[in-house]
Amino acid sequence: MIQKELLGLKKKALALRREGRLDYAEEELKKGSILEHQLEEIENGSMPKAMHGTVGTGSK
Repeated sequence: MIQKELLGLKKKALALRREGRLDYAEEELKKGSILEHQLEEIENGSMPKAMHGTVGTGSK
């Protein structure tokens, strides 16, 4: 789930860069960085499972 959300953020950031909206692209990449960190913590078992997908990206 988080991996799909992360991929979506990266695609959105790339599209924003192509449009010349660099500030928004950077914002999306920062969200992606947070998700990557959470994913690493989950894989290492150091984050409670209740925290999955809690970055405020409008998860579906």
